[in-house]
This record gives sequence, structure tokens and C-alpha cells, in this order.
Amino acid sequence: MYGTIGLHIAEFIQNGFFIKYLDTIITREKTETGIRNELMEFFKNFEKTVTFIKEADNIEKKAREISTRIISNLPRTYIIFSSVTATKTCTKVKEQVMTEINGYTFEVYKTPVKKVYFLSKEE
Repeated sequence: MYGTIGLHIAEFIQNGFFIKYLDTIITREKTETGIRNELMEFFKNFEKTVTFIKEADNIEKKAREISTRIISNLPRTYIIFSSVTATKTCTKVKEQVMTEINGYTFEVYKTPVKKVYFLSKEE
């Protein structure tokens, strides 16, 4: 019913990364309206601000794709997500992206089988 996007959102929430994202927003936003607006934008633009990395992804191509999305949309937070076999690829993609963009910092969150990078726009 909700397709791939719905499954990705569910995976993001089930693995506890949504709480980490919410913490990032609350730290940055000082009003209820600001928090609500950012959450609505996040779910509305989920496809534009979250990338799920696969082990077989071409690192340079995926990094270029993510960098282009960040540069053209300037999201406050961009998320790079990976599972078990793709965590090494994910790290390499993130490293490449960070050399191609300016004005963003990153935080990494891990579970035993997932790795997620939050790239946050510097305020």
C-alpha cells in the first residue's frame, strides 16, 4: 500500500533513528511550530533527503547524486542510511559527499546491523 518509501520510513523509525532525528530538530528548533514544520518537510520530502545505500552501489555515482541533492535543495538535514553488508560502502559514500559539499557537519548512529549518517546544515 505504501510502497518502498513507506517501508523505508518504517525501517527508519523501527531502528530508533527517528528519535535521533527528532533530537537533532529539537536542538536546532526552539518553537513547537518550527519543530512541526521541519517534521512535516522531512516526511513530505523523504525521497529527496534520505538515501538508502546498497552494497553494490557505485560509490562515486551515489556520492555525486547525494551531493547534487544537497546542493540543489539545501536541506537542513540529509540522511544516509545503510544495513549490514552496505555499511562500508555507506562510509565511503559519506566521506566522498563531505568533500563535495560545504556548510554541513555529520553525526553517525549505529546499531549492530545499521549505520546512519545525519548531515546537518551548519546554522
